[in-house]
Amino acid sequence: MITKLHQILACLILFVLFPVSAQPIETETHHYLERTGSKTSPVEWKFEKGVVPKITWVGSDETITTWSNPSLETVKWVVDKPGQNTLITVQRTNNDLIINGVLKGSPLEKKVKIDNLPWFQAISISLRPFIISKDSALEFWTFQPDTLKIYKLRALKVSADVLKINSNTIKAQKVKISLTGILSVFGECFYWFTKDDGVFIRYEGPGTSPEKKVTVEMR
Repeated sequence: MITKLHQILACLILFVLFPVSAQPIETETHHYLERTGSKTSPVEWKFEKGVVPKITWVGSDETITTWSNPSLETVKWVVDKPGQNTLITVQRTNNDLIINGVLKGSPLEKKVKIDNLPWFQAISISLRPFIISKDSALEFWTFQPDTLKIYKLRALKVSADVLKINSNTIKAQKVKISLTGILSVFGECFYWFTKDDGVFIRYEGPGTSPEKKVTVEMR
């Protein structure tokens, strides 16, 4: 009996010291080129398909990390801009978005009430289930870090396009993103995803001025 107990304890000690290695997380990585006016910068986009899906966007002056549920709805989002002394965390708790951190050197703490609609902060991945579905439109919440405001947006499939990316011809689904209701006339942006599997390939949207239009395109 004592020998058996010793064997069990020995096995437990070995497990603690040398735990069984977890299965490697499947990762999907793409590279993009972001243009803001005349400024061009590379972007690495990485999707780690774990139990809690994680999306990382690494640009020239910022790193954005998003955690999602299995439906790819955002549950936590962090933006880090060292050059602007900005580090913001937003996390969903029930129908509250809890916002805290530092914005341009100033402490930030805020709570915003939303409803049961999903929160999409990494639209590049959160719209993937929508793209491959038969739905034509959906609504969701998103957070604008520059204004610290929450907006309800509408995604609408507008056309099936053919894009030329790196000499490859890609069948794409074009999606218009706009505010909801009467505010829908105030600005819009467009995303393109591969039609079959919903991979993000292109973005076009307004910048801080007409000459600073923003585009992001897969390389």
